[in-house]
Amino acid sequence: MYAFRFDEMFEKLVIPLRERRRVSIEADFAEETASAYRKKRYECTDIDVILLEGIYLLKREHRRHYGVSLWID
Repeated sequence: MYAFRFDEMFEKLVIPLRERRRVSIEADFAEETASAYRKKRYECTDIDVILLEGIYLLKREHRRHYGVSLWID
């Protein structure tokens, strides 16, 4: 199993936000002291900017999803 599920993240979150400016998604959620996950629904509407952070997101296979990408050292 992979630690990062980028394909799923782009399919269910990033691409719908980019194309429709809105998304309704249910995800597993846990407080930092919780011993189990619970479902939580996220509703985002009228989104103008999507900001993703993470070194592995700059891999060549993901770049096609971005209008702009940058590296800050």
